[in-house]
Amino acid sequence: MSETAEELLNKLILVSSKGFIPTVIVGDTDVRMTLETGLGIKANSNKEPNYKGIESKSSRVSENKKKRE
Repeated sequence: MSETAEELLNKLILVSSKGFIPTVIVGDTDVRMTLETGLGIKANSNKEPNYKGIESKSSRVSENKKKRE
């Protein structure tokens, strides 16, 4: 794993350890914007990598999916 990937993984672990994080905006991009804010990444809507050459991705887990796990 590259040093940059390890750095991002550690930031993700830190964000995850905080538990529930209220959304920073309401709308279609709220999950992405909340994650990027938590990681200290400047929010953008382009397809270019947003963390030192790595593009972060996020998605919502529905309540139905949570119940099945």
